Amino acid sequence: LWVVYLAASWVVFGQEVLPRPEAWIGLLVVTLLTTPLQAAGEEVAFRGLVVQAVGAWIRSPVVALAVSTAVSAAIFVAAHGSMDVWIWIDIGSLAVAACWLAWRTGGIEAGIALHVVNNLAVTFAGILLGGLEESYVDTETTGSPVSATMSVVVMTIATALILWLAKRRGIAPAGRTTASVG
Repeated sequence: LWVVYLAASWVVFGQEVLPRPEAWIGLLVVTLLTTPLQAAGEEVAFRGLVVQAVGAWIRSPVVALAVSTAVSAAIFVAAHGSMDVWIWIDIGSLAVAACWLAWRTGGIEAGIALHVVNNLAVTFAGILLGGLEESYVDTETTGSPVSATMSVVVMTIATALILWLAKRRGIAPAGRTTASVG
């Protein structure tokens, strides 16, 4: 899914291959070893801690999900530093997907997997095709309606696929909006 997403982005935005960083093999290894830890840490903080802390104050499970997702996504987006609305939507789509996956599966593992795959794909593309610096979001990063829409579509498809697999394995409940008891 991410290969198609990155290829489509490549074509839509007319990107070109840039020189690789000098120590690109070492960067691939370090990225492979550290990105899962980074993504897991963010998921524990933003989907584990924030969602649980906010949701615990609200009696209705559905309202708790909505409010905790909004708070988690807002803090997650703010932590990345960009003030561009299209980047907010881009990054926020991952946050919303991870919150929904936690609700439906009863844990943050699926959100961690989604986050790891996303970050590895984007960073590997930046290392292998050049432009690694542009792979990271900072205060200067801007997006576009097209890139934000592409991210929302990819996160929606990935979430649907993960939930389909979770239902097949008995992890997610059968109802579309039923919370997992795990």
